[in-house]
Amino acid sequence: MKEFARKSKLSIEMAARRLRHEFVARAAKERKIRVIALAHHADDQVELFFLRVLRGAGGEGLAGMKWRSPSPVNSKIMLVRPLLDATKAGLRGFARESKISFREDATNTSLNVPRNRVRNELLPLLLHHYQPALAKNGFAAHGNRRRGIGFRQ
Repeated sequence: MKEFARKSKLSIEMAARRLRHEFVARAAKERKIRVIALAHHADDQVELFFLRVLRGAGGEGLAGMKWRSPSPVNSKIMLVRPLLDATKAGLRGFARESKISFREDATNTSLNVPRNRVRNELLPLLLHHYQPALAKNGFAAHGNRRRGIGFRQ
């Protein structure tokens, strides 16, 4: 991974993302699968929003993940995100009630990655001191942005 990131001049996070997308597209093509469901949720959307704000993104960048988009590797494969309106806490609760094990990637706690600093430092601060319903309200803002409500296009 590190070698690929270095050669590609990408961060470890972006190199891992690219390799995941390549793997998923290759596996989908081999199995003739045209639609892949991803598990991104409302909390991921809020993290992405703040990460992009901090990077200076414009309106389109701040719009966040789309419910449906073509794979960046193979445009014939559609990626869908059916959980974008569900919070991580809600998904954890559902998994617990349904006796489904919930897996957390161990690298999510590393503060060496900007997204993790947003997740583990900035968002808890905002949730505690400013807006306890940030994921729910953040999602609503993203949904409104997608539909062109409340934002200039």
